[in-house]
Formats: sequence, structure tokens, C-alpha cells
Amino acid sequence: MVITSLDPIQGRGSELARLDLSPEFKMHDMGLLWDISLDGTRIAMAPGPEGPIEISSLGGGPRQLIYPKDVTKMRELQWAADGKGLFIDNYTNVARNVL
Repeated sequence: MVITSLDPIQGRGSELARLDLSPEFKMHDMGLLWDISLDGTRIAMAPGPEGPIEISSLGGGPRQLIYPKDVTKMRELQWAADGKGLFIDNYTNVARNVL
């Protein structure tokens, strides 16, 4: 995956990052699961609805793998506004009331 800057007038800019994706990183029925942090420094991605989630620094730092507990049908992942966590939308077969 190649990530580049984009200027609405000038078009594609310089390359920001190039990530080697594992063979498991593929399209599934919900699309690719990925999001770039709001500050533009990290990308979170999952190879499919079961995970794991891989967080990569766009500045060249180490990668981190996260294995979310009880997540089997992930539909979407999104960075929290403060960049300190991720929200995961997950299908479940159990109905729960939240008060």
C-alpha cells in the first residue's frame, strides 16, 4: 500500500509511506478495514473481519498487532478523536440493552 499526500489543486504529492501488506490483507464482503489517525501519523488496518488489527506508524516506527477480544465479525474500525484508541463495529448474535 502506498500512501501519498494530496493537494486539491496540484494533485498527488509526495509519498508518505509504503507498507508491505501480508497476503491475508484482502477485500472481504464489507471492504477493506482501515483508517488513518486524525493527526495523520498512524494507520490501523485489519486483514478481514476476524482481525488482528495492525497499527503502523507512517513515520517509520514499529508495527503493533492487536487481537481484539470477542471480535469475530468486524465491520468497521475508526480512530478515536484523541488518537488513543479505536472504535470497532462488530456484528453479534446477542441482543443487549444498554442503559
